[in-house]
Amino acid sequence: MSGPGPALTAALILSAVLSGCTPAPESGPAERWGPRPGADWQWQLSGRLDPTVDVPVYDIDGFEHDASAVADLHRRGRKVICYVSTGAWEDFRPELRDNRLVARIAHRHGLAVGLKNDLDQISQLEPDFDFAVNEQCAQYDECAALTPFIEADKAVFHVEYEVPVARFCPQSKKLRLSSLRKKYELGVWRRSCTSGPSGN
Repeated sequence: MSGPGPALTAALILSAVLSGCTPAPESGPAERWGPRPGADWQWQLSGRLDPTVDVPVYDIDGFEHDASAVADLHRRGRKVICYVSTGAWEDFRPELRDNRLVARIAHRHGLAVGLKNDLDQISQLEPDFDFAVNEQCAQYDECAALTPFIEADKAVFHVEYEVPVARFCPQSKKLRLSSLRKKYELGVWRRSCTSGPSGN
């Protein structure tokens, strides 16, 4: 299990790419977005949203930003992940079933859904989720545990807070992770293994 990060372990992340951060109507099936390994991304959960980072995927707070912010990112050609924490794993509760229920509900509405951190359940839950988000797998020497997502051609959006990019990027590139160095507050600042620095 990964060490402590700024968010709960095993939180689920719902990704809406059809009409902002709102689900598609249930009236008809919609093709779900499925991010592929190695896609560059920006994770910004604090501060004024900077929509100018030249990456294909943005992960933003699903409560702090309205549909107009998401529409603006879509106009710029970005896919948008709306970060919504929906649960935390506890070994004495049947979260395996809860996680799958959340994934089924998201899929029913045409949304992609991501699994955050929960390394202990990856082998069981990978088939139900469209991508993964991980904090600090390099710091805790756990990145190889994420390979089931990569082998299934699903992106792993990965962030480190304390390890320098020179130490984790070589392994990230080998594993095909979408890796960033961020500050704990998850503002604009980023260092990417793919596209280099941005933000102040």
